[in-house]
Amino acid sequence: MQKLYLTGLYAALGLITLLVILTKGKPVLVRRKVFLGLLILSLTAPAASLVSCMTGDTKAGVQKDVWQTAGWVDEDTFRIMAGGMPGQNAKTEAEKKSSARENAIMFARAMIAERFRGVRTESCSGIVDYADLTVTIQKQFGEIIKNGRVIAEQYDAEYNCDVIYEVKSPGLKKRVVEYYKYSDDGQF
Repeated sequence: MQKLYLTGLYAALGLITLLVILTKGKPVLVRRKVFLGLLILSLTAPAASLVSCMTGDTKAGVQKDVWQTAGWVDEDTFRIMAGGMPGQNAKTEAEKKSSARENAIMFARAMIAERFRGVRTESCSGIVDYADLTVTIQKQFGEIIKNGRVIAEQYDAEYNCDVIYEVKSPGLKKRVVEYYKYSDDGQF
């Protein structure tokens, strides 16, 4: 609506300017047209300032929704969203929430290890040795994954829990990329 309003005002201002040019110096007509143009401009300026303030995209004031940031946030931070259900033995609301949160965290850690592991082939036949990869991942990134933190959590009516789990370490992305490059065929 505001863009349409501004477009109409600018079109009217352009028409007035064209009429001023076409009057070829007749003082009475020029004064009326200039007055009308200034009136339109005075109506346009407040509307333009409203629109310009609303559509500005500043990085300092705008923060992404944490639920929309999964994957690499920066060179040191990896986030993932995971869900967990309450344990079968949980009876109270607090127990259900606690067990669902713990299950979500365990699932998030497993998902991150899986992402960091990737699929590396360990033989010429292309067969993946998952047992060896799991041990290698635990050695390389296990402590980092374990020391991650939950930065957001939410529960539904059945006490299922969704978490955003974040792991952070200086140069983490570079280390993960180097781990991928370690494969026998040199492919990433």
